[in-house]
Amino acid sequence: MGRQSKSKYFLIVALIFCTLIGFAQTMPISEEAWKEATEDVDYAEQEREKQDLPNAPKFDWNINTTFIKYLFFFIVLGVLIYFLVRYLLSLQSNAKAVESSKIEVNSLQEAEENPMLADLHFLIKNLLAEQKFREAIRAYFLMILQNLNEQKIIQYKKQKTNFDYVSEVSIKNVKHDFLHLTYYFERIWYGESTVLKADFNKIEPQFLALLTKIENEKK
Repeated sequence: MGRQSKSKYFLIVALIFCTLIGFAQTMPISEEAWKEATEDVDYAEQEREKQDLPNAPKFDWNINTTFIKYLFFFIVLGVLIYFLVRYLLSLQSNAKAVESSKIEVNSLQEAEENPMLADLHFLIKNLLAEQKFREAIRAYFLMILQNLNEQKIIQYKKQKTNFDYVSEVSIKNVKHDFLHLTYYFERIWYGESTVLKADFNKIEPQFLALLTKIENEKK
């Protein structure tokens, strides 16, 4: 059983336990059951015993019951918060693990062999150092697909077209920007246009803005 499965299991158990406690407190006792439970009780004898006893501090059951209820509530709340925090931390660590498992690639061809696992940040940095701006735009577009796939906004498959991916995006502001950049990328890449540094500097902020929007979908 995985950690998340265990967390869900304990949460379900805690919620069931709370429900049973609440049910037990509100469940009425039938008259027949009450008579059966008290038929052998001599209340007169109990009264005499009470008179013989020294004055002892009275036990306020109502106050103590209220205290127990609140104590139990805070214990359950604390357990739920604990598992919620554990779950959120596990999501964060999983995201870091995915990022750290990226494969270092030294060319666009290597990245295209497995774009979902390629370290595209590293590749783009190298392409820009070599002033290969057209290839850098291709790498940025792959990074968009990579991030959309990681957020489960799209499902990456090599045989799909770029506009197949556009049709999969249901988040309105992400879809609009993604469609715009897809048109731009298709014109540059498949039209074999020359991309100068000035051209790249105009389009790069749009790629970065879309990546930020996709990243915000984690929150």
